[in-house]
Amino acid sequence: MMRRCVMLLAAAIATETASAQRISPVLAAQTSCVTTPAACAAPVTAATTRQPLQPGRVLGEVIIGAYAGVAGYLIGRTVGDGIAELIHGSDDEDHATARAIGGITGAAFGTAGGVYLIGNIGDHTGDFATTMLGTGAGWLVGSLAYRALAPDASDEGARSSRRRWAAATVEAILPSIGATIAFNSTRRYVK
Repeated sequence: MMRRCVMLLAAAIATETASAQRISPVLAAQTSCVTTPAACAAPVTAATTRQPLQPGRVLGEVIIGAYAGVAGYLIGRTVGDGIAELIHGSDDEDHATARAIGGITGAAFGTAGGVYLIGNIGDHTGDFATTMLGTGAGWLVGSLAYRALAPDASDEGARSSRRRWAAATVEAILPSIGATIAFNSTRRYVK
């Protein structure tokens, strides 16, 4: 009985120590100084440690990034069409090109901006340029996945509604996932 109580106490202490390390890497480093003085050779500050990822924040970055990308695409298409109207008049080919360029640009800035905005809430920050590169990488992977899921419009299977929705969802969410990965690779804690 005594042995079991000691084992339960040891397990509780180990769990509490692991919990403290997840909650505060600074606190964990400072408590290691008490047990091993050699660990205190370099001072540990909150600015030099990386906070653990928070699942809610990451999910928010992905979701807001995806919706902001869709909104940016729609706004960019409208702006591109308006610019083409001012410059070229009613040439349909120029309008289609301007809508495509405006839509892709708006989607890229919307996705990266949404991820960056959510990621910077609180005491975290990251790099916008890297987030934008992650958006581009995600878009490239999403475009390839879209072509793999819906390769040919003349194919009866490719025209099915479910398959098109799946392909469009993958193409819309992957830029946001790429931006989230890129942002969190540069994420740092600020006071």
